[in-house]
Amino acid sequence: MKARTLNWALLGGTLLASILILSTGCASQRFEKRLVDDLSDSGLVVLETSRGVTIFLPEVLFEFDSASLSPEGRATVDEVGAILERTAPGHAVAVEGHADSVGVEVYNLDLSIRRADHVVGVLTGAGVDESRITAIGFGEAQPAAPNDQKEGRRKNRRVEIVVLRGGVAAPPPAD
Repeated sequence: MKARTLNWALLGGTLLASILILSTGCASQRFEKRLVDDLSDSGLVVLETSRGVTIFLPEVLFEFDSASLSPEGRATVDEVGAILERTAPGHAVAVEGHADSVGVEVYNLDLSIRRADHVVGVLTGAGVDESRITAIGFGEAQPAAPNDQKEGRRKNRRVEIVVLRGGVAAPPPAD
């Protein structure tokens, strides 16, 4: 009789744990849907991935050899910061900088880090807690478009923001 009671208690504990996991998963899905909706309503390009919610900033592109945002780019990042504070407080964020392939690879890696750092500065100015944000530079390692034409290179001078799912770590920078 005791063994049966113990098994029931363990089974009950397992069921409770499963219910909690399912409940957390539903809450995460609701959070991501709300975040995607808020960002999309602002005209941003957003994609849900296994890592979380990736925010593409097609209008936040950098000039050649520059880590500074245009006034329009700064306004867009400010808006993203406000949405993150309203919809995703406490969630970890990865800011991923990229560069085109013109020039030396090591320089482009450094430039991509400076771009990510600049966007982090704007996000923190918008109220996002800096301890939540990881800045990562990928240099020319992850092009969004071919680098053989001017327009492709322009698209590769970018930063993407990823609101990470719980338990997902920011990726390591490119070597």
